[in-house]
Amino acid sequence: MGEGRIENLRPWAKGTSGNPGGRPRRDVLTEALKAQLASDDSDGRTFAEQIAAVRIKHALRGDVRAIREIADRTEGRPRQQFNIDASATFFGGLVPQPKRLPDGLGGTC
Repeated sequence: MGEGRIENLRPWAKGTSGNPGGRPRRDVLTEALKAQLASDDSDGRTFAEQIAAVRIKHALRGDVRAIREIADRTEGRPRQQFNIDASATFFGGLVPQPKRLPDGLGGTC
């Protein structure tokens, strides 16, 4: 039995990938944009610097979206706090919620 015969076709062992590297990623557009943004204009400023200057001008004119974008990119997005209050029905009855300790003691019991 030689190579290329149907007898040689076997499934991969369990937990083994036939293509461990996966499909090769080609971020052609992203790479082209990065290269263009890093290149200099006739003024000696990069296109990225020029775009940043325009966003700052918009922010100074009161454009809230520009202000928010600049703040998010320089200081990070602010944390959002949310509370989840849930109860569940189990076999026709309500699942008891944990009791709260008095204020100042923290936690639940």
